[in-house]
Amino acid sequence: MKEEKYNLTVPTDGSQAFTVPNNAAGKAFIELLRAFINRKHYTIRMRGRHSNRNAAFKKYQKKHPGWLPNYDRDVPLEVAETIAIYLEADWERKRQAELYVKECEVTRLEGRVYNARQIFRNIIEEVNQIDLT
Repeated sequence: MKEEKYNLTVPTDGSQAFTVPNNAAGKAFIELLRAFINRKHYTIRMRGRHSNRNAAFKKYQKKHPGWLPNYDRDVPLEVAETIAIYLEADWERKRQAELYVKECEVTRLEGRVYNARQIFRNIIEEVNQIDLT
């Protein structure tokens, strides 16, 4: 019997990698993903999804009376129909942080160059105002 090989490429740039149902099978998948993912290099984020957000918010409010819905917020996982799973490579986040630090350094150096130009212009103006006669 020939062994089958699967090539699975999963986005790790912080975009949605999987959508699983919020049932026993989906929760088992999430547990396996948490068990086998390399946490040194990857971060898992989960967001709740529901076809009717208002109904989901009302259902959640019944269980948690003080909770107020924010419609910019995701559906709580407890009442979600499906769960969107996002994988983010930590090296990508580190690369973005390093890029930000370099951009800040460039901005600081640009400011110093601007100040040096102003000083140089002021010196030239003072030299031009000197009367050599």
